[in-house]
Amino acid sequence: MEYRSSISRRIVISFVVLTAIVSGLFGIGVIGSIEFLEEHLFSAELKHQLMRSIADREQDKPLHLVEGTEFFVGEKNLPRDLEGLAIREGFNEFELKERSCYVFLHREQGIPYYLVKDQTSFEQREQILRIVVLCCFSLSILGALLLGRMTVKKIIAPIRRLTLQVQDREMILPDTPPLSSDYADDEIGLLARTFDKTLGMLQEALQRESFFTSDISHELRNPLMMIQSSCEILIEKNRLDDYTRCRIEVIRKAAADIQELVTAFLTLARHKRTELASATLEEIVQAGLEEWQKEALAKGISFVVEADPESSLLENRLYPSALLHTVLNNLVWNAIHYSDGGRIALCLKGSGFELSDTGQGIAESDKTSIFKPFYRGSRRYSQGIGLGLSLVKRICDREGWVIEVSDNHPVGTRFEVFLR
Repeated sequence: MEYRSSISRRIVISFVVLTAIVSGLFGIGVIGSIEFLEEHLFSAELKHQLMRSIADREQDKPLHLVEGTEFFVGEKNLPRDLEGLAIREGFNEFELKERSCYVFLHREQGIPYYLVKDQTSFEQREQILRIVVLCCFSLSILGALLLGRMTVKKIIAPIRRLTLQVQDREMILPDTPPLSSDYADDEIGLLARTFDKTLGMLQEALQRESFFTSDISHELRNPLMMIQSSCEILIEKNRLDDYTRCRIEVIRKAAADIQELVTAFLTLARHKRTELASATLEEIVQAGLEEWQKEALAKGISFVVEADPESSLLENRLYPSALLHTVLNNLVWNAIHYSDGGRIALCLKGSGFELSDTGQGIAESDKTSIFKPFYRGSRRYSQGIGLGLSLVKRICDREGWVIEVSDNHPVGTRFEVFLR
């Protein structure tokens, strides 16, 4: 069950509701008891007095009436304020303009006998009692509210302290002391121990990640740099034939691409932003254009680069070359791979770039999933393991770029990347 309100508010509301129920039932019980006693006890007392008064009258004895009580025989002898009232047999209660009274009616041999008792002072006291009960009810609600707030402060204080400790960025550092040492062996202490266990697992994972990225950085970059430098030295040799020189250039380019991917992966793996080599969008496009056109031509595809008038807005803006080239390279290679002939157009715009092709396109059902890791489309040629577009999306998210996919009418796919 989900609660939208805070624990503090729920505790206070529980206090108030419980107090309202108990106080309300108590107040209703008090008022109800008074009404019950008023009707039954006074009814019995008035009946007793009336029957005694009737007997005294028949025996010509003086009447012994209680103070505030009047005895009447016949309707014509009733006081003016009781005339015309619907008085039923037995006990009656009336709230008149100037007074409150009880009337007990008994008929004997067709003659109505009335006993009237003035209850104005009693009704006033009863009204005061009702006001007192209402005030006590209101005060109990207010007291429950204050008591609830005071209780909440004591109950929630350790939870708030634990929350602040968990939110502290330094909690993920290896030498951070355990949280559970500050708490008693209760539910909050159990929660603190659970956090300690989870934070310990997180610290171990972060430490493994740190070791992995540092190992990758050292163990892969150095050999790749050696391969590149060796290729550059070999290319400068004059005795190489064209075929050998071309093969060495392919090796050098592949090593450069691997190093670029390593840089991209390490950048995504690290939490801290690192300074990377920067270049403009046009420079990054020019760096890969020759190879893209060559691969596209091998499949009978026309690869063109266009620029709209607003593309000049990005002339002096620099971007991480390794990351942006990885995005471009993956999108272009996808377009080449999923096209048989046709045309691929890379359009530089004022907001970023757009890549469109006339290939087989992307099914509508796949568009919401193509950026997920290891997702492969449902159409033919769905080779690979499904990480290219996932890598593109992760890079865009990290840099604050936005990537959108849509259909390229009449056929094909269009990717648009908005650079920040």
